[in-house]
Amino acid sequence: MVKRLLYFDADQCSGCLSCVTNCSQRNEDCSGIENARLRLAIAPFTGDYRLTYCRQCAKPACAEACPVDAIVRHADGYLDVDYSLCIGCNACLSACPFGAMFYDPVGDKVIKCHTCQGEPACASVCPTGALVWIEATELAGRRRRAAAATR
Repeated sequence: MVKRLLYFDADQCSGCLSCVTNCSQRNEDCSGIENARLRLAIAPFTGDYRLTYCRQCAKPACAEACPVDAIVRHADGYLDVDYSLCIGCNACLSACPFGAMFYDPVGDKVIKCHTCQGEPACASVCPTGALVWIEATELAGRRRRAAAATR
């Protein structure tokens, strides 16, 4: 089972894109934002930042949609795409309820966050602490505090 997860606090995000470019550099050896395994967007009317990334679901819809079982859970608990099995049907793209499966036009393949095997490149470079790598048990507490703050 996954013990650590990414947590994003939009209120702390500066929009610098360090997380996105570092992800792309580490995983695809280039700095293009279209090659990253996460996406940062800004809401047009509110100016709020939104980070789209894999939540490492316990019952991943992307994996269930894959006709060849190419989305696998490794022994450490994290999901990844096994490219030796992937047939490029893109069924996983529409199946993810978070929109966190992406198509990489440069590599001509689907990509998703695999947490860099437990050492996420994105969180390690976030200058504001908006994106952090935390214990799964701490995530619930942060969500409760965030919900209470909005009441």
